Amino acid sequence: MLLKVRSWIILGYLVSLGMLLLLGVLVFIDLGWVKTRLDHVEAADDLTAIVLDVRRGEKNYLLYRDAGDREEVGRGLDRLDGAAASLESAIDRVPGAAPVSELARSRAEYRAAWESLVTILAADPRQAIGAPDVEKAVERTREAGRLLQETTREVSSRERVRIADILRDSRVLLILAFLLTTGMAVAIGYAVSSRIVSPLRRLEETTKRVARGDFSPVPPGVEPGELESLVRAFNLMTKEIESRQEQLVQARKLASVGTLTSGVAHELNNPLSNILTTVQRLREEEADLSPEERDRLLHVAERETGRATEIVRKLLDFAREHPAERTIQDVSRLVAEAVELVRNQAAIQGVDCEVRVPAGVPGVLVARGEIKQVLVNLFLNAIQAMPRGGTLRVEAHRGPDSFVEIAVCDTGTGIPPEHLDRVFDPFFTTKGVREGSGLGLSVSYGIVRRHGGTILVRSEVGKGSAFTVRLPAGERG
Repeated sequence: MLLKVRSWIILGYLVSLGMLLLLGVLVFIDLGWVKTRLDHVEAADDLTAIVLDVRRGEKNYLLYRDAGDREEVGRGLDRLDGAAASLESAIDRVPGAAPVSELARSRAEYRAAWESLVTILAADPRQAIGAPDVEKAVERTREAGRLLQETTREVSSRERVRIADILRDSRVLLILAFLLTTGMAVAIGYAVSSRIVSPLRRLEETTKRVARGDFSPVPPGVEPGELESLVRAFNLMTKEIESRQEQLVQARKLASVGTLTSGVAHELNNPLSNILTTVQRLREEEADLSPEERDRLLHVAERETGRATEIVRKLLDFAREHPAERTIQDVSRLVAEAVELVRNQAAIQGVDCEVRVPAGVPGVLVARGEIKQVLVNLFLNAIQAMPRGGTLRVEAHRGPDSFVEIAVCDTGTGIPPEHLDRVFDPFFTTKGVREGSGLGLSVSYGIVRRHGGTILVRSEVGKGSAFTVRLPAGERG
């Protein structure tokens, strides 16, 4: 029975979760062993410290024959017995631990040697250290003390070695778990992809055949549950497309009217270009941008997305011939917003933007989005005319006959005199094949004409061009 894609994915998650839980348990156990061994090492170090205290008391007693030093050694031996018994019991309970019986023997030997020495010296406190019996007892005590010290250090050293062994085993365990988990993830991923990619490739090939006019269905194959339903739906779709091919062909003809399609494509290119340049600047200069500048660029991208949506909406409304809503707009604000939209493009081209809109310029009664579109189109044309950089100058003033004039000037290549009379003709362009459709100025001219205005142009080759938009003034300034 074939598992569904969903089942494969769930199985993969469950296996991965089980591996992680098992790994977590093993690591937890290892950490417990490490803590136990560290406790043993600490206890062994305490034993070593006690032994050193005992040996120091032993030395003082041999030098000064002070009863206090002798009692200190006795108390130290009692503490040593208690700590050693606790450590021996803890170590013996750990499976695989090294025996610590030599610790008990060395303690017993030292205690016996010390008590023998104390007995000899107590019988005659005036005996000199050099006396044969005393010398023999002292040597035995010192040898037993050295053995006791070495034994406690050996216990501590063995526990440290065991800790290193546990850590090494843990590393090996982690590596094996990682390799096993990775291998299982790769195996499950391969199983899932092989059961998805192959059917999708068949769908891709069938889609290409449908695009070429071949509506034969997807060939049968062994598919998982979800993709089997997708294949059936796809085959049903191709049958429906085939049955309505004639209607679709006619619809494509109506939808591909050259002038309208090209005009809309050109209009959409402006906001899309602004969004692209804004995103590029965000990506390339992110580290250098202040939060305010970043927010401003994001706002520009959001605004241009709305503008593109507005262009599509206006295209849909065009068939109904709904007139665009016109309100009195402040010229300074219109110009500033339009310049802001192309500022990134200008910066990339090395073009400086200069705006001169004096106070007192009357407002204009226009459809805000359409006139801003006209300005942006003129600004972009000016920037493209300055491939090596230059200055884009925008001026606005009150013109004659109750008109407001907005001049867009550049220092670019200029327009040859024989082309000036054709710059507003549809599909006429002096740009390269992929640089423009020749509809930007034509569409802009049509928009301005619908508002009761006009666009004037003057240009000189090698010095630049100036486009002047004349719009009827509104009631406010």
